Amino acid sequence: LITVKFNGDELPESPLHLEVVDPMRVRLHGPGVTVAYVNTPAEFFVDLKDAGVGKLDIKILNDKGEAIPLEIWKKDTETKVQYTPTEPGKLKFNVLYNGVLVPDGDATVKVLIPSNANNVKLSGDGLTSGVVGKESEFIADISDSGDGDLGVQIVGADGKIPAELEKIDDGDRKLVIVKYTPNKAGPTLITVKFNGDELPESPLHLEVVDPMRVRLHGPGVTVAYVNTP
Repeated sequence: LITVKFNGDELPESPLHLEVVDPMRVRLHGPGVTVAYVNTPAEFFVDLKDAGVGKLDIKILNDKGEAIPLEIWKKDTETKVQYTPTEPGKLKFNVLYNGVLVPDGDATVKVLIPSNANNVKLSGDGLTSGVVGKESEFIADISDSGDGDLGVQIVGADGKIPAELEKIDDGDRKLVIVKYTPNKAGPTLITVKFNGDELPESPLHLEVVDPMRVRLHGPGVTVAYVNTP
């Protein structure tokens, strides 16, 4: 409340009422403030509870500096914002309250391609057989699987077998080479996941052999006679 007088006489428009706001008390929260996925709605919330009554201005710009469409719902002191990116890249937030940038109001959000474990393609001899002490390998083609990480767990007859993963980005193809060395003969299980989702063909079962445990015995191993079996 502002009261203004001149020579003791109050002005006609006095007292004046105004609202003081604190943009630093505005809070952004929700998954859409940190990451988003192509063609998938992302959302976040703006909490104005402790910021006073003011004007909220929200813009989200793509890599070209163009504002993307927003859907906004206001309820009491909280505002829900939803947006749907159409291509991978980065989005830049510009959130102002009464013209002042709020905390995290200039956030940068990475837009990823949604992951799909069903599109991972596996190939290689290391998926079907193994030899004790000999390095085996197989290849996971994740080119059409979106953004994410490959996870591999190999369990043999003697417990877990360490796996080495090497990523190769060959232009349009994204490959992961998986190498492991079996340490004991017997059934072996390979579990493959992409972004935490198991592939349809996983787990894979294979048999590891140990040629060094093969034993030859009998008289024919040491001596033989002409025309005699």
